[in-house]
Amino acid sequence: MTQITNGIDATPLSYARWIEEDPVRAGLLYAGFENAIYVSFDDGATWQPLQTNLPHAPVYGIVVQEHFNDLVIGTYGRGFWIMDDITPLQQLTADVMQSDVHLFEQRPAYRFLAIQSPFAPFEDPVQGQNPAYGASINYWLGAGVDGPVTVTIEDGTGEVVRTLEGGAAPGINRVQWDLQSELSEEPIVRTAPLYAPEVQVPVEGRPAPGVGRVSRRMPPGTYAVRLTVGDQEQTTPLEVILDPNSNGTEADIAEQGSCWTMSRSS
Repeated sequence: MTQITNGIDATPLSYARWIEEDPVRAGLLYAGFENAIYVSFDDGATWQPLQTNLPHAPVYGIVVQEHFNDLVIGTYGRGFWIMDDITPLQQLTADVMQSDVHLFEQRPAYRFLAIQSPFAPFEDPVQGQNPAYGASINYWLGAGVDGPVTVTIEDGTGEVVRTLEGGAAPGINRVQWDLQSELSEEPIVRTAPLYAPEVQVPVEGRPAPGVGRVSRRMPPGTYAVRLTVGDQEQTTPLEVILDPNSNGTEADIAEQGSCWTMSRSS
């Protein structure tokens, strides 16, 4: 008999209730204990905590939601906890962990549209928290990596639509792109209001009252994610998928984008 407890804290509550193998990567195991959850990348030879923000609750069930690649666990007391997008765990090989910079393959992002509920109770004690909207962009940084971290999103024509600042902590990092473009330039007026011609307007103009900088939700399609860390650069594709519940077509959305481009250039 061989013990497979290397890395698991020895406490009175350190007994396993559930062990689940990842459906994508063989040998990637998740183990639920009476007081914690652990992960193993080598078929149980070694374990490490996967606690993050999960309270030390009993883990009574584990499943990987295969469509969205989320890790879902059930705890004592009928509570649920979801780790959104575990694709970086599935791709975290020994070669990746020995590298200084690695940009993971990205999970497709849905261009969901918010739908207001017809009735929402206030202070609902069983109401959950939705994941952050948009695309989760995951990358790995080795210890001692120097230099600013920048994540750039480019559309199919190579035009930069968004630039994000990334974290520089060793290990797996995540930047969330909300599928919005960069903010537009601030509208400037160079004339006095019709109702107040006595207003003095500077030569450089003044901000248009009641109008601020705006952005737009980018259309479905294939984008490029470019990770820049110091003088190192890596790129991977990112697919943005049309909301399956939307009545609009991709052509409709493209036409909206054309109107946006015309309004910005006019």
